Amino acid sequence: MTCRGLLEFTVHQAFVEVRTRKNSLNLKFTDRFRNQLDSLGRALPPQAGERNFHALHEAFIRCTNSTTFEVFYGNFYSELSKEIHGASWSGPSVLRTPLAEGFRCAIEIIATHAGLDFED
Repeated sequence: MTCRGLLEFTVHQAFVEVRTRKNSLNLKFTDRFRNQLDSLGRALPPQAGERNFHALHEAFIRCTNSTTFEVFYGNFYSELSKEIHGASWSGPSVLRTPLAEGFRCAIEIIATHAGLDFED
């Protein structure tokens, strides 16, 4: 699995978690990554049982203090999109890519929450 694949999967799963809330801000299903980020930013903080949303929130809190949730993950996604990965979604690890420190910190936390290790 690539870092980008893990981020996309986790954001989508967090969005699905938030949509099941009562009073879920009338979130409509979307497959657009940035729309999902905007919705998650409005839904902060995560509630009990929102495992993927909690992982994203924890990574945001621990790895940056200079921006909003949506901007941080939007910039992270842009960074990962600069180089499209050709790796398959197989195995219990996440393929490393060169990342800025805050982004590397975030993907490590997200991977840990998902029960994955990094592969050198």
